Amino acid sequence: MIKVDNPEMTDEQLAFGLEKMKEYGLVAGGDAQTQGIGVMTHERWQQTFAFMVEAGMVPADLDYRQVYTLDFLPDPPVLP
Repeated sequence: MIKVDNPEMTDEQLAFGLEKMKEYGLVAGGDAQTQGIGVMTHERWQQTFAFMVEAGMVPADLDYRQVYTLDFLPDPPVLP
């Protein structure tokens, strides 16, 4: 599918990208290692928010809990 939209992409480039994603755990690392790909947790959102505040991407007084929901997860965690 990538090559259909980007025919300049070579098989070697795709293989390299896939290997790096695996090496750095970009898809299946972190929480996904134990809880599955696509997992979301309150703790991870809190970490993401803290990073974004520090980077100046969002204001510190933003109520980040209003920007996501875990209601659609199979077993939604309880808010800490």
